[in-house]
Amino acid sequence: MNLTVSNRKTHKQTRLSFPGPLIKGSELKEMYGFLDNLKSQDIVMIGGSLPPGIDPLVVAKMIRHLKKRNVLCMVDMPGKILSKIISKSPHFIKPNLIEFQDLVGKKVESITSILPLVRKLNKSIPLVCVSSVEGGAILVTKDEAWFGKIPKVKIKSTVGAGDSMVGAIAAQLSKNPTSKVQDLLRVGLAASCATLTEDGMELGSREEMNRYLPKILIREIK
Repeated sequence: MNLTVSNRKTHKQTRLSFPGPLIKGSELKEMYGFLDNLKSQDIVMIGGSLPPGIDPLVVAKMIRHLKKRNVLCMVDMPGKILSKIISKSPHFIKPNLIEFQDLVGKKVESITSILPLVRKLNKSIPLVCVSSVEGGAILVTKDEAWFGKIPKVKIKSTVGAGDSMVGAIAAQLSKNPTSKVQDLLRVGLAASCATLTEDGMELGSREEMNRYLPKILIREIK
């Protein structure tokens, strides 16, 4: 659990992190009951750190549970957790650069050094997005890879920018499961950009996201 306090005048932030609530066995059972009622057109996003008492194996079980029901699963979690669940093949993961380094166990930083490692992940994970790479983000499938950057803007707060990116990609996939890779990346970066220009913990609006869409720089990488 994170509590972020922002000063609107100086744009400085103080973030306090607390452990999440203790999850009871009965609550886990209730959660699996909820998952059982999902349909194949649904999307489940699993994000954040793990609350006390919850092992990464629980997340792995969730992913396996969802795959049996043909429900698309997206994961946005710290690299050390990702390393224990990627064998269950979620549809999408989005580590930032530091989380990706934790995941692969290597201090890679450039696109050229990251891409071969992402390609290995693509053997079991259809969509891999790595953010904070060379001032932008990459989105990679087994067949293609794209790099994108937001325009130069005045960043007021970073809170929620990554979540906005993942949320926008999830929304686009829900709207059109066959969306082009570059379109997913463009939408995600536009949503992130919209949130970066908001004060405090405010999320960017759809109107702001649409305003930034044509300004996102996208190029294919090999």
